[in-house]
Amino acid sequence: VKTSAKMGDAIELMKEKNLGGLPVVDEENHVRAIITERDIANLLANKISGVKVAQLMSEKVVTALPKTTIFEAEKTMTTQGFRRLPIISDGKVIGIVTAIDIIRFFGSGEVFKYLRSGTITQVLNTPALEIATKEVITIGPDADIGQAAKIMREKNIGAIPVVKDQKLVGIITERDFFKMIE
Repeated sequence: VKTSAKMGDAIELMKEKNLGGLPVVDEENHVRAIITERDIANLLANKISGVKVAQLMSEKVVTALPKTTIFEAEKTMTTQGFRRLPIISDGKVIGIVTAIDIIRFFGSGEVFKYLRSGTITQVLNTPALEIATKEVITIGPDADIGQAAKIMREKNIGAIPVVKDQKLVGIITERDFFKMIE
């Protein structure tokens, strides 16, 4: 997108091409910056919008179970086009595994500890919950979207599971903020 473009043009292009970010170029096509979904979310951080989380969240959340393996989680994320999977037990969020968690796991020495005593199949069959974040930040459906953006900015996360009466009812992601800006 050009430096002279409007924010709405960048968002529209990101939506149309299903991109999480765009290079910002000048008239000579030199890259000057990048704009990302996170930048859009940060614009809304701490601003009372009058829009509730429930209005923008995705209600049909693809989830994993405590016994879901790293391989199954990765396959689900890849085929569904998600970067994160809440892990639920009895409808309650007990963890969240992200694509970055899986990449970090394979890039760490932990994999080699597993491989010394087993095979790559055993590594792939490790429960995703073992590498997931277990202290999951959640938000209620009636919270203002500006509060959700603030939490995402402060915690450096791209999504928040939406919980009502301790049960998962949706998820709000940086991409969902695009629904507000059209």
